[in-house]
Amino acid sequence: LCDAFRQTLVEHHFPQERIRLIYNPVDIEIVRPTDGIAFRNAHGLSSDDFVVLFSGSMGLKQGLTNVVEAARLTHVEFPQIKWVLVGDGESKRVVEKLISDHGLSEFVRLLPLQPLSQMSPMYSAADMLLLNQLRTVKDAVIPSKLLTYMAAGRPVLAAVNSSSQAAVLIKEARGGLLIAPEDPLALAQGAISLLTRKPELNEMGWRNRQYAEVWFDQRKILAAQESFLLEVIAQAKCATVL
Repeated sequence: LCDAFRQTLVEHHFPQERIRLIYNPVDIEIVRPTDGIAFRNAHGLSSDDFVVLFSGSMGLKQGLTNVVEAARLTHVEFPQIKWVLVGDGESKRVVEKLISDHGLSEFVRLLPLQPLSQMSPMYSAADMLLLNQLRTVKDAVIPSKLLTYMAAGRPVLAAVNSSSQAAVLIKEARGGLLIAPEDPLALAQGAISLLTRKPELNEMGWRNRQYAEVWFDQRKILAAQESFLLEVIAQAKCATVL
């Protein structure tokens, strides 16, 4: 599913010629760049807001308390930065309580999981899409969230381990900003540094979309899977005959 798997197999002396790398697929027709104005309007986000949006599971490994702490650092001098967290999970109540305790409800928005029809408008409403993880997370696979973010054609603000597969992919695509995980100051500074760099953000988003079209398009990946399975069957038949 990703190069980390391939590297591990090779290190354990598995023959390279027997390895096929086939990414997880994304429906790039359902998730694509579109107009996010209606989504902003529906959720009280203005055109002047700089929206940093996270969508997905709110579990322990996502470390979303980091976002609340970053909001505490940005809300006074940079009130236009709005942190939007979409989803559910075991950490949601903790995050919700922190938002309330620090009076940040205007600057950190919690939204429920959105229907499939709202995915593209939701992602397109963001100036940046947030990938936030604990520093101990070194993904054995590329997070499916990141593949979807890239298909949406938006830049990614990634607070992840620099050795993770997510970091490797963002570097290859040149589609985002990598910062230290579990570091609220770095997260806040990352968002602040991009406030006035809209052309650069648009370029990052465009590169992500191009990368997704080349590597994650489900039509190409399913064709590659089919080709691989047919190759295996042909080899098996040949071996049986012999």
